[in-house]
Order: sequence, then C-alpha cells, then structure tokens
Amino acid sequence: MTLEVALEYPALKKDPTWIYPHEILCVDKEEDLERVATGLANKIDIKLFTKIYNNVNRIWDLQDINLPQIKVNTSLENIATIFERINSAGTRVKQADVTLSYIAAYNEGWTREKFMKYLEALEDKGFYFDPQ
Repeated sequence: MTLEVALEYPALKKDPTWIYPHEILCVDKEEDLERVATGLANKIDIKLFTKIYNNVNRIWDLQDINLPQIKVNTSLENIATIFERINSAGTRVKQADVTLSYIAAYNEGWTREKFMKYLEALEDKGFYFDPQ
C-alpha cells in the first residue's frame, strides 16, 4: 500500500500489505500482475484494487530501468582499505551514496532530471523514499 521497502522480519510477514518483491518481479506482466493485485486486495480491501494494482505495476516497471554495472577486479580487502581511507576523515560513506555516484557518473543528467524528480513526485503523493 505504501511502496515502502523493508527487510523481512516476523511481525512484518504477518502484515497483509507486505509481500516479497519476487512475487511481483518474477511474473508475466499483464495477467499475473492482476492476479497478484487481486490477491492483495482480497486480503486488505477489495475496494482498494485499483490503487494496489497501480502500485504493483509501478514496482514491476522498475525492471525497465537500466543501471550500469561496474565489476571491480580486486579483493574485498583492497575495497575495505579504500573505504577505510575515505572514512578516515570522518566522512560516513553509505552504500546508497556510492551507488548513486556511479549511476550519476555513467548516466549524465539522469539523477537530477529523472531520479530526483521521481522522488519529489512520490513525496507529493504522500510517499517517502529515502535512497540512503
């Protein structure tokens, strides 16, 4: 219902509005997304089918976003050393910061023109997504 991303834990698994991402991402789009949305609506409130279907569809569409992949041919020890040096000045580097930096570096303008505007649109609709 909220499009929040959360790790699985026992209390959350009992929440009928939470489902595993693969239940959406590993299906054929048209008929299976309707089936997933119908199943959720039956558990929550059938009157919310349209909202649920739209959210399920938005999640499925995330697969169409091309993200660059960079393979680093070095040991985990070397990677840890790099991050230790970066952090030695007291700067906390989050995985999301590094990921967004790579995306911005290889997709000029995408972060500012699309991603940040998408986050603003989500917030305007009452959703909050912190990529960090």
